[in-house]
Amino acid sequence: MKFGKEIRRHAETHPRYRNFYLAYKELKGLIKRDERTKLRELLRQQLLKISGYAELQSETIGGEIRYILQKRNPLPLDVTRDRLQTLVEDYMELFEFWNVNQEGFRKICKKIDKKCQDRCSKWFLPMVETCEFRCKDWDLSLLLLGQVHGLVVAPELLEGSLRDEVILIPAQDVMKAKVILGTVCLGPPDPRPETSDALHRNPSRSLFTEIRKVK
Repeated sequence: MKFGKEIRRHAETHPRYRNFYLAYKELKGLIKRDERTKLRELLRQQLLKISGYAELQSETIGGEIRYILQKRNPLPLDVTRDRLQTLVEDYMELFEFWNVNQEGFRKICKKIDKKCQDRCSKWFLPMVETCEFRCKDWDLSLLLLGQVHGLVVAPELLEGSLRDEVILIPAQDVMKAKVILGTVCLGPPDPRPETSDALHRNPSRSLFTEIRKVK
């Protein structure tokens, strides 16, 4: 499947993000016409649009989690397993949105490098890697999600169910794995584990990372 069609498929699947995906077709048109100034301007605009909306969504999800933790005694009646599952799905949808757009930026820069001889990858992709959303402390955010899980799911249901197993997770799935693990871990994990955090901030460092799987 061509990447432009993949972006449209994701937009149809995730209506909340529909208007905030990368303008891939428009960028390809500028590349074809070799309009370098407009390309640079549109790339910057697209990064601001995508990272800004992703940051807004992360703050919305995080705000709901912080509200639940502040009202834990007693726990609000509407905080159920279904609501917890919605928070998990919201995070996974957000990470998928970001990953698709990040891959779109990489592909567009590769096309610009080849067609326009502009070395776009050298100056623009570092901007993508260091934007505010990309540099967010996700381990701490997911730690809070795990604390909500501990309030909603009775701890006695998980007693005696833990065993350690080291598994390998593809780099592009690290954040999804963290979301899942954040809702099954009993104890508070290290909010900034060195290996996974380094991989999240620098995915070119390694294709795989070791994490602990809890069953």
